[in-house]
Amino acid sequence: MTANRSFERLVRARMGKTGESYTAARAVLLAATELPGGDGAPALATSERTGRGWEEWFDLLDDEVADKPHREIARWLADLLELHPLAWNVQAIAGSYERARPGRAVGEHADGFSVSASRTIAVPVEELFEAFVDPSARERWIPGVTLAERKATPPTAAHFDWADG
Repeated sequence: MTANRSFERLVRARMGKTGESYTAARAVLLAATELPGGDGAPALATSERTGRGWEEWFDLLDDEVADKPHREIARWLADLLELHPLAWNVQAIAGSYERARPGRAVGEHADGFSVSASRTIAVPVEELFEAFVDPSARERWIPGVTLAERKATPPTAAHFDWADG
């Protein structure tokens, strides 16, 4: 068994996503030409920006924060790097680590996936706001949909939960 279990898991995860051989996947990760999440985004010289390569980061995170949620991982990394938790380096490392481990997909949040929608409509904002917050008017715009109002800030924003979750 390899001395760096986390790196081997990372290589095997990449093999599964890309179909590459072990040697090819390992070479790409060692060269850090892509983020470990396999999304094709450039690593932007992670070792140069943070002082550690992916293998070192993942080993350290495995030892320190493996069972923590994203927010706690980011805070721990921010303290270590002396950066803000929303800094690029912190979020790139935390997100890549979580995607490389089973259980988190690209775009997934701690509480699951979320969906939002927006649309521009050529009516005065006050009229549009009333059409959504008034259930009878809303029924004429989007019939058969039950929405539960969460928060409304007249006349600019209204947040709803869709009835089926």
